[in-house]
Amino acid sequence: MSYVFFVKAQVIDTQTNAPNGVCMLAKTIGELTSENQELIDVTKDCLNEILLAFTTLIKEAQAQEIIDASKDAEELASYVQIQITGLRTFAKVNNNEAILHRKIDDIFNHYPFA
Repeated sequence: MSYVFFVKAQVIDTQTNAPNGVCMLAKTIGELTSENQELIDVTKDCLNEILLAFTTLIKEAQAQEIIDASKDAEELASYVQIQITGLRTFAKVNNNEAILHRKIDDIFNHYPFA
């Protein structure tokens, strides 16, 4: 289950490193107004590129029967992207690595993956 290790690396291992790209984009888009529409559009494009990469990886995992092929890969990718940004924020508030490991495991053990 290398996808679990990937998410753990994005959430736990990057806590003391440089900012996470997905989180920076999410924070950027959350703070912009329509006055910055060009920047909003660029940020959306970047987030969509990341979503496409996650979708591709999930489709590959489905082809290898690692992830249920009946699940919508784009929906799963969106879910993972949202979970990574949320858990990185949670990690800043609750610096308990054991809880973070459990929460990341839960992403893949419950809906929509299970």
